[in-house]
Amino acid sequence: MKFTIGAISNFSDLSESIKLIKSSLLYADEIEMLGITEYAVHKYLPSLLDSSKGFEPMLDKLIPFLESANIPNKEDLLYKLTDARNKLSMLSPHLNRNRHKNKKEMLLQIRLNQMRHEIQPQLDIALRQLLDHPYSAEIDELIKSKHITIFDYHLEKVGNDDLAGGYIGGLLSTLYSENTFPLFDNQSKDIISAFVKTKLVDLRNLSPEYLRHAGVASSILITLPTLESASIDELVSLKEENQIPLSRFRSAVYGYSEKIGSLPWDDDFQFECLKLYNTEVVPAITEINEILTDTSILKNLGKKVLSDEEFRKAAGWSVGGLTAAITSSSGFAGVIPQIFGLASWAALSGAAAKSLIKAAELYIKARDETAEAKKAAKSNVMYYYHLASNL
Repeated sequence: MKFTIGAISNFSDLSESIKLIKSSLLYADEIEMLGITEYAVHKYLPSLLDSSKGFEPMLDKLIPFLESANIPNKEDLLYKLTDARNKLSMLSPHLNRNRHKNKKEMLLQIRLNQMRHEIQPQLDIALRQLLDHPYSAEIDELIKSKHITIFDYHLEKVGNDDLAGGYIGGLLSTLYSENTFPLFDNQSKDIISAFVKTKLVDLRNLSPEYLRHAGVASSILITLPTLESASIDELVSLKEENQIPLSRFRSAVYGYSEKIGSLPWDDDFQFECLKLYNTEVVPAITEINEILTDTSILKNLGKKVLSDEEFRKAAGWSVGGLTAAITSSSGFAGVIPQIFGLASWAALSGAAAKSLIKAAELYIKARDETAEAKKAAKSNVMYYYHLASNL
C-alpha cells in the first residue's frame, strides 16, 4: 500500500509534512513525498551541485531557482553567484578555443578556476544549512533509510513558476494513478477543489472510495496525542510488530471510507471525519480501555483477598512470611507458588486447606478471564490505534 503526500511547506517549517509522514508511516507500506520544498532541497539542489555537470551550467540553473525560492539568507549568496556568472559569461568565450593559450588567457583561466573554488564551498554550506534544519534533517534521514521517496518533477530549470507548475502537475497525476493513495494538506486540497469547481479536472472516472481512503486514515491517526513526539523508529517498529492488528485497522478504515459522502477537498470532509471518529473510533477505544482495566482488576483480585486480615485469620495462616509474599508480589501468579512453600500440607488445618484450594481456584478463574479479555481487546479493529496512542 503506497501513499503519495502532497504538502506545500516553506523552507523554515516542514512540520505539516512531518505530521503527515508520521501518520502515513503508521499505516502505509510505501510513502512518496510530493512537497515543493522537499523536491527542491532533497532532489533538485543536490543534482545542481553535482560538479561533474559543469560549473557554468549549474549557475544558469541555480540562480533562477534562488530568485524564486524563499530560502533564508539567500541575498548574499545570490549576489556572489550572479557576479560570478556575469564574469564567467564575459571571459569564458575567450578560453574555449582549441589552441594553446597565451599568457593573458592562462592568467584568466587561473582566475576563473579560483572563482569556482571560492563559490563551491559557499554552495555546499548553503545546502548544508537547509539540510541541517531539524525538519529537513529528519526528512533527509527518512530518505536515506528508504522510509520515503521524493517525487521527481523532472525539471531541467526552475524559475518563478516552474516549481508551482511541477507541483500541480504532480498533484493531478497522483489523482489518476492506480498505484498510490493521494494524501494532501489543506492548501493542496484547495488547489484540487479549485480545479474541480472550474471543471478543469474530470474526476468522473475515479473511485470516490479510493480518493477518500488516505484522507480518512490520516484524519484518524493524526488525532493520536503522542504522534508528534514519537520517533520514526518507534512508529516503524510498532507497525512491523503488529501486522495483524494493522490489517484489522486497515479493513475498518476501508469501511469508514465508504460511509463518507464528500471528497477530501470538499468543505464537509473534515466534519464527516470528525463525526466518524466520535461515533466509530472513540467507542471502540473506550471498550478496549474498559476491558484492559477489568483485566487489571482480575489480576489483582487474589492479592486483595489474601491481603484481607480476617480471611487470613479464619484460614489459620501465619502473618509473617505470607504477608511479605503478598505485599511484595505484583499479582496473584507470584503469590501462589510461595503459599505452597510455606508449610507442609499435612500441617495445615482443614479450614486452611479449604481456603487455600479456594484461593487457587480463584487464581485459575482470574487467569482464564484475563486471557479471554485480552483476546477480545486484541481482536478489536481499533487495537492498533490503541497501541499507537500508548507509544
